[in-house]
Amino acid sequence: MEFLDKALDNENAGAALDNFLTCALEMHVTAGFVGGCIFGNTALEMSDSNEEFARLVGRFFDEWTNELARIVEKAQLNGQLRRDVPAEDVARQVIATLEGGIMMSRLKKDEQPMRECLNVLRKTLELKTR
Repeated sequence: MEFLDKALDNENAGAALDNFLTCALEMHVTAGFVGGCIFGNTALEMSDSNEEFARLVGRFFDEWTNELARIVEKAQLNGQLRRDVPAEDVARQVIATLEGGIMMSRLKKDEQPMRECLNVLRKTLELKTR
């Protein structure tokens, strides 16, 4: 959540969301796409076999969704993001796209899949930074 708070630290909601996506990509590029997202990895590996881990990771994803939804709603109100999809649904889509992009880039050890996922997300959401 510290990473999220830092990446979203901008009064301009559209710019904050764009910065978050950029920072996430840069973090994984710097790590060489090794390790991925600990919460995504844990969700995939442990959710079927350990209810305690599943609850813990679920709470993290809920917090993440809520924080992103807050920013998404501001961006929607400012005309920086499409308004025809509820903010919480958009937040879940951002997380799903990000996690999927991380997974595909980890597999190939190449930033292009994640970069493409994030660029399509920006276009789909009609994200504006001004």
